[in-house]
Amino acid sequence: MNAGSMPLKARFRREFISGRFDLVGLGLMLALMCLLFSTLTPYFLTLPNFKALGVAVSYHAILAAAQTVVIVAGLIDLSFTSILALCGIAAQKLLILGVPFAVIVVLVILFGMLLGLVNAVVCVAGGVNPLIATIGTGLALRGLAYIWLDLDTMPYFSDPAMSFIGNGFVLGLPVPILISAAVIGAIWILMRFTRLGSRIYAMGGSEAATRLAGVSVARVKTLVFVLSGAAAAVGGLILTSLNGTAFPDAARGDELTVIAAVILGGTALVGGRGSVIGTLLAVFVLGVMSNGMNLLGVDAFWQVFLSGIILLLAVVMDEQRNRARLR
Repeated sequence: MNAGSMPLKARFRREFISGRFDLVGLGLMLALMCLLFSTLTPYFLTLPNFKALGVAVSYHAILAAAQTVVIVAGLIDLSFTSILALCGIAAQKLLILGVPFAVIVVLVILFGMLLGLVNAVVCVAGGVNPLIATIGTGLALRGLAYIWLDLDTMPYFSDPAMSFIGNGFVLGLPVPILISAAVIGAIWILMRFTRLGSRIYAMGGSEAATRLAGVSVARVKTLVFVLSGAAAAVGGLILTSLNGTAFPDAARGDELTVIAAVILGGTALVGGRGSVIGTLLAVFVLGVMSNGMNLLGVDAFWQVFLSGIILLLAVVMDEQRNRARLR
């Protein structure tokens, strides 16, 4: 039976299961939100506001793209914001020591990868559930950040290169947007066109079948956690530059926003299915919601409340999709 002769209900069910429903729905939601806020405030549809919106969601987009990979693999990582904070502190400590900026970038990303490797060792070698393991490592790393800064923030820095990451422009575009576009593009290529990407999808779909196919599941899991750590390090560099200093509470609580974007973007909580493009659309949906509500003067607590409601709706939709697949 072709698509044209298929009953409307059956066609809707097929699109709902396939995941295209998520992309179309998110696109429509984003368009409607832009239309709504543009009518409620004259400041929304302005170039400065769009640039500010892009910068505001830049590090969230990087983190969400990486967490898409993690969840597609059938894993979970709740330590990424702690890694981000610790990497931001490391960057400024190195800056104070006079280390060249290019070297700082390399060392901080390697540091993030090392912290991701710690998660991999605990989960893969130690056999600990990723949820419990990354809650534990996240708390430990956040505590280490407090200890390293002695419960205080660092002084504001004036290094031009460091400031450029968060506040510079190239061809009229903010640098954080360009960095996030490059990182997200690389992750999209990884998941779409590489053997590792195929193995990540396969492992999330069935770890046992992937192992029987001769794939080193332990190696794939390790690479996924290392990627998560590297992305958190890049986010840490951007956020530290935007703030002009490092502090141990950086990105605390952003796990909700990032995980909400990943699930809202159509990534299955059970793994095996997900789209970086869908996640990116969801990041912008949440970003536009926050930006519009800020312009309207809505209390930040309501934004947290709405983010939680959106996450719940996304989880319910994911569960309904899984049930539809089993019918």
